[in-house]
Amino acid sequence: METRRRLASPRLRRRGLTLIEILVVVAILGLIAGIVAVNLVGQWRETETKTARLDLQRVEEAVELYRFKYGRYPEVSEGLTALLDPPHGGESLLRRKEVPRDPWGTPYVYERDGGRFVLSSMGPDRAPNTPDDIRL
Repeated sequence: METRRRLASPRLRRRGLTLIEILVVVAILGLIAGIVAVNLVGQWRETETKTARLDLQRVEEAVELYRFKYGRYPEVSEGLTALLDPPHGGESLLRRKEVPRDPWGTPYVYERDGGRFVLSSMGPDRAPNTPDDIRL
């Protein structure tokens, strides 16, 4: 008889969490994880864009140095590889051993517009002339 009383006691019957309590906790954790993920993705994209802008500024400085040293901008046919292997056996104007790529893995675009040059990145969609392109 005493065994029945112990089992009937509310304190002893409830030893663990119910399925509903577990589901509520999992749902709350899922919501928190979703909010954090959305914020991280936004920050990541902003960081990639800032990185591309900084890279473009460094390449722009190297192109201007090329013009200062050799009296002209690199031809479009030479592209940015002219900065790595300048004429007359000059030293590379970039610290890297290869033409830099944007954070999305595509090469930066070098174009000439009359007497000036234009540097850009095709952005996250990797397609030219779209709204997400990055230009200086």
